Amino acid sequence: MKKPTLTARLAIILIVVLTGFTAITLFSIDGLKQALFQEKHLQTRFLVEGAETLLKHYYDESQSGTISEAEAKKRAIHALQSLRYGDANYFWINDHQPVLIMHPYNLEQVGQDLSLFKDPNGKFLFNEFVDVVEARGEGIVHYLWPKPGEDKPLEKISYVKGFKPWQWIIGSGIYVDDVEDTFLSSAVFLGIVSTSITLLVFTSVIIIRREATFQKKEYETIVSANDTLETQVSVRTSELEVATEEIKLSRDNAIKDKQRLEYSEAVFRGMAQAAQDAIILIDSNADVIFWNPSAERIFGYTVDEAMGQDLHSLIANTEEAELFRKAFPKFLATGSGAAIGKLTELTARRKSGECFPVELSLNSVVINHLWQALGIVRDISDRKHAEALLVEESKQQAMLILELKTTQTKLLQSEKMAAVGQLSAGVAHEINNPVGFISSNINSLKSYLNKLFQMLDEIKQATATPSSKEALATAISNIELNYEFDYIKEDLIDLISETKEGTDRIQKIVADLKGFARASDGEWETVELQKEIESTLNVVWNEIKYHCTVEKNYGDTPPIECLRSEINQVIMNLLINASQAIKDKGTIFIRTGCTDKSAWIEIEDTGKGIDADDLENIFDPFFTTKPVGVGTGLGLSVSYGIIEKHGGTLSATSTVGVGSQFRMTIPTNRSVA
Repeated sequence: MKKPTLTARLAIILIVVLTGFTAITLFSIDGLKQALFQEKHLQTRFLVEGAETLLKHYYDESQSGTISEAEAKKRAIHALQSLRYGDANYFWINDHQPVLIMHPYNLEQVGQDLSLFKDPNGKFLFNEFVDVVEARGEGIVHYLWPKPGEDKPLEKISYVKGFKPWQWIIGSGIYVDDVEDTFLSSAVFLGIVSTSITLLVFTSVIIIRREATFQKKEYETIVSANDTLETQVSVRTSELEVATEEIKLSRDNAIKDKQRLEYSEAVFRGMAQAAQDAIILIDSNADVIFWNPSAERIFGYTVDEAMGQDLHSLIANTEEAELFRKAFPKFLATGSGAAIGKLTELTARRKSGECFPVELSLNSVVINHLWQALGIVRDISDRKHAEALLVEESKQQAMLILELKTTQTKLLQSEKMAAVGQLSAGVAHEINNPVGFISSNINSLKSYLNKLFQMLDEIKQATATPSSKEALATAISNIELNYEFDYIKEDLIDLISETKEGTDRIQKIVADLKGFARASDGEWETVELQKEIESTLNVVWNEIKYHCTVEKNYGDTPPIECLRSEINQVIMNLLINASQAIKDKGTIFIRTGCTDKSAWIEIEDTGKGIDADDLENIFDPFFTTKPVGVGTGLGLSVSYGIIEKHGGTLSATSTVGVGSQFRMTIPTNRSVA
C-alpha cells in the first residue's frame, strides 16, 4: 500500500482538527443555551417561592387569630401587587377556575374567568397554569406575552405554584429575549476562539508544507519538528478546551450568584416596604441597622434618626430595657433567648413619649459570623381597644341574657299559673268530693259521740245502784243494746277509715298542685316519668274524667335528669290540649319508652285533629286554633322551649277527624344533651 504523502497527512490533520473544534463549539453553544434557560427557570422558581413565603406569613397570622382570613388575603394581595424585580417583572394570582384574583397591570381582567384567554400562538395560558399545578403542584409554562407598555409579544417563561390553604395559584414570568443576546455573544466568543485555533493550525500546516521543499538532508529534522508541532497543537487544543469549560462554568456561577443575591435583596426589601408591621434589625451592639417605613410610622422616628441608635434606649420602657441588657450576652453567645421564636406582648414607647402595647416576633440571624436580632413589631393598640370593648360588650350581653332568662322564667310561671287558674274549678271540685263525705262523717261521729256519752251516763247510774253481778251485767247489756253499741263500734272504724282516705286524697291533690304551681328554682332533679305523669293526671283529672277515657301503656323507662316542674308543665299542656280536642267522648293514650340515651312520652287523642296548614305553626307563640277565651296561645310554644332547653325534641302528627299525637323525647342525662 502506497504511503500517504506529507500534504495528504497534513490535510487529514487539518480536517480532523477543524471537525473536532466545530463539534466542541456546537456542543458548547448548545449547552450554553440550555444553561441560560435553566437559569431563567430557577430564577422564576426562587421568586415564586419567595412570594409563597409571604402568603404563608399572612395565612399563619389568620390561623393564630391575629387577623381574619379575609384581612390576611387582602394584605397578601396588596404586598404581592407592589413587588417588582428586574425590568418591571411582577407577580399575579389566579384560582383553579381560572379566575384572575390579582394582576398589577391588567386590572380590567381581575375577577374575570380567563379559561378562554390565549396567547398569539393559541395556547390557553391560564388553563395550562391550572393543569400544571393540579398535576404536579408547581411547574414551568412557556408562552408569548408583551412586556408592560408594549404591544409586541415576546417569548416568556413563567413558574406557577399552588397555595393549597386558599386554593390560589401564584405565578411570575421572566422574558427570555436576553437569553438570545447572551447566547449570541457567547457563540461569537467561542467562534473567535475556534477561528483563532483554526488559523493557528492552518498557519502551521503552511509552514510545514513550505519546509517540505527544503533539502532532503533536513527531512528528518522537519519531520521531527512536525511531530513536535502536532503534539503542541494537541496539548494546546486540550488546554483551550479546559480553559473554555472553566470560563463557561465560572461565568455561569457568577451569574447565578449575582442573580440570587439580587433576587433575595429585592424580595426582602419589597416585603419590608410592603409590610404593615415594623421590621427592625439590630447588630451585635444592639444598634439599629434596618428600619422599614412601617417602623417610621409606628414609632415616629425616621430612618436617619433610628439608624445606628441603641434600639432599647430608643423605643423600650425602662423595665424591659433592663431585662434585655441582662439577656443580651447569652443571645450574642448562642443566638437563643426567652423571647426568640415566640410572640410576646410588650409595652413600647413612641418618639412623642407615648407608651403603647405591641406584639413582638423575634428571631435570630447570623451575619458575618455574628448573632443579630430581627424583630417584627405590630402596634396592637386598636386590638387592645377592641378587646376592651368586647369585654364590656360581653358583660352587657351577660346582663341581657340574665334579663332574658328572668323574663323567660316569668313567662313560664305566668303560663303555668294561667293553666292553674283554668284548672282551679276542677281542682276545687276534686277537693269538694272528699270534703263532702268527710263533713258527713264528722256529723255522724258527733251523733255517735252523743249516744256514747248518754250510754255511759246510764251505765254509771246502773253501777251506782247495789245489785248482783248478774243483774248489773244484764242491765249494762240492755243499755248497749238500746244504744246500738255494737253497730256504732263497727261503723266508727269504717267512718274513720273513710275520713282518713278523704284527707289523704285532699293532701295528694294539694301536694301535686303545689308542686306544679311553684316557680322553677333551676335545680335539676332525677325523676321517674311515670310518677310525674300520674301526679299531673291527678291535677287535671277533673278536666278529663267526664268525657275521656285514659289508657296508659308505660314502658320500662330509666330515671331522667330534668327540671321537674317544667316537665310537668309540658305534660299538663299536652293532656289539656288532648282533652279539649275531644268534643263528646274519646280516648287519650299515654305511652312511654326509651332509646339508648333518651326517654320519650307520647300523648295521643281521638279528637278532631289539626289542619296541615295549622300544624306548621302550632309551636309559634300566640298561635291557637281554640275559640277566644280558651287558652293563651303560649302553651305549646312554652312547652317546645322547655323541651329544647332539656336538649330534647317535641313533635306532632295529626289527621283531621282521626286525632293528634304529640311525642316528646328527653335525654336521660344532661351530659348527653
